[in-house]
Amino acid sequence: MFTVMAAAADVMMAAQAGSLSSTLTVVGLVAVLVGIASLQAVSMWRTQN
Repeated sequence: MFTVMAAAADVMMAAQAGSLSSTLTVVGLVAVLVGIASLQAVSMWRTQN
């Protein structure tokens, strides 16, 4: 979760700098990180139940 927060901070900084392409790149990375985290959460939930 810390990596997602750091990536979100990078998105905010890039948005303030006005560099749209890098912002979109970081947004894509955040989406991938969130997807990986959700997959791990689902796999952990399935092993518990």
